[in-house]
Parts: sequence; structure tokens; C-alpha cells
Amino acid sequence: HEGIRFPCDKCEKSFSQKGDLNTHLLTHEGIRFPCEKCSQSFSQKRHLKRHLHTHEGIRYPCNKCPKFFSQKGHLNTHLLTHEGIRYPCVKCPKSFSQKGDLKTHLLIHKGIRYPCDRCPKSFSQKGHLKTHLLTHEDSRIRYHCDTCTKSFFNKGDLRKHLDTHEGIRYPCKKCPKSFSQKGDLKRHLLAHEGVMFNCARCSQSFTRKAYLRKHLQKHDGIESLYHCDNCSEFFVYKIQLKTHLLTHESSVPLDMENKTRKLQEVLFKCERCGLKFSSPEHLEVHNNGYHDLFVLLSSI
Repeated sequence: HEGIRFPCDKCEKSFSQKGDLNTHLLTHEGIRFPCEKCSQSFSQKRHLKRHLHTHEGIRYPCNKCPKFFSQKGHLNTHLLTHEGIRYPCVKCPKSFSQKGDLKTHLLIHKGIRYPCDRCPKSFSQKGHLKTHLLTHEDSRIRYHCDTCTKSFFNKGDLRKHLDTHEGIRYPCKKCPKSFSQKGDLKRHLLAHEGVMFNCARCSQSFTRKAYLRKHLQKHDGIESLYHCDNCSEFFVYKIQLKTHLLTHESSVPLDMENKTRKLQEVLFKCERCGLKFSSPEHLEVHNNGYHDLFVLLSSI
């Protein structure tokens, strides 16, 4: 494909890909993509998308590609990839855009390898081996982060995680706080809007429904609970929480799941809602009046 160009018949420009030519032709046809939040308009949809992030508080767009960053330092590092700054390996012809990548590559020349004991593969980093081992332990783990060693069951969780590497932040317009996930910002805004979840059995109130649910368990006589920071779930035992975290990311050994399943079998379960208790007395308290309240809160 070297040397093949697609010239524009309306100006002197030419392009290496036909798709780029088609996009360029829109500028001659007067097709624009207007911003609904200000008076600016753009000849390409991707430029509009990049511009919209300036309204969301993201202030450092790359002027050479569609990426954008919340911190100037992240942008400066990214710009090196466009400027052709390379870190060459002194032992082979390869070169890298980031110094950290060069250091990782040098491990190969030093002979440092981490072999997999279940297949012939080996890795230059221990973290990469750990990620690879997950593919042997559980076929459900399908989405791996190329930037670090984490992996996820759900594609959506991977996308949220990738935002932390891109430096994308969602700022609160009412205070200096910012968040890496849009959902966290929405929950935070409830505090500014005065939205509170009140306990019907005492004077306490909470900014999140999950916190109220957890608080209500104390009235039911349940022991101290463990709350998941990624969703509204909570658990009687810490080991249950650790196992649950597997659904968000694969950071817990899978044999722990089997141990937890055996532990859950001895808990006392409410047959109407599925909630489990550490003693028959706590289950009886729940059945004598608090079950209906819990179901009502769950449906809010």
C-alpha cells in the first residue's frame, strides 16, 4: 500500500486512506456539526466530540488526534508519540515512545522471564503472567486492560477503568471535587441537592440509599456489614465481599469463591427476599416486621 494516495479533486490535498478523503470532502460540501452548548461548529463529528469535553471540564485536547486529557502533564506525555521522540534499545533495533516501555523491553534482553506452568507461554513482567493465568482459571474473564494488569468480567467495567488511564475526570460544578466515573459524580450531586434518605426508625439520614440499607441492618440486629464501593451490595462477612468483587475485577483468587459458597450455606436465609443472617434470632427479627420495609427500600 506504500505510495498510494487519494487526491482531492477540489483542492491540492491528498490522503493515504480513502476514508480520510471522504471526511475531507465534507468540508467542501459545507456540512457542519454544530455544538448545542455554544456557537461553534465543526467539519468532522470527532472534532465536535472532542470539543464537547471542554464543556465538561476537560481542558487539554490534543490538536493532532481526537484524544483529550484532564491534566497538562498527561497531554505532554501523549504529544511525544506525535513528535517522534523515541527511546531506542541499545541491544536491538527497536525503539519506544515512552521510557517505561523501554525499561520493560530491556527485561527480555536480561533473560528475565516468568513462565506459565499451564501452557508454553512466558512473560517479561510478573503482572502480565498474573493476567494471563486468569484465562486458565475462569473463562468468564474476557476483558483485559492493555495498560496495566487488571482484567474484568464486563466490558463496561473495563471502559470505566480505562478512563483512569486517560485522565478523564468529571468535575462537580458546585465544589472543587472531581470524579473518574460519571456515576460517582451523580451520587455526589445528591449531597448538593439536599436529597437525603431518612431512617424511619431513628433520626439519622444518608446521602445514598445503599448507606441507609446498611444502616437498617443494624436495627435488624445484623452484625457489622461490608459495603461494596462499586455498587449497592453489602455483605455480612468480609469474605463474601471479597468474592463479590470478582464480578467487578479479577483481583481475588478463585478458590476463595468455593470457600465462601460453603460459608453461605450455613447462613439463615429469608425465603421471601433472599437476605441471609448470621443467626436464627436475627432472621426472626427480620421476619417480624422488617422484611416489608427492606423490600420497599429495594424498590425505590
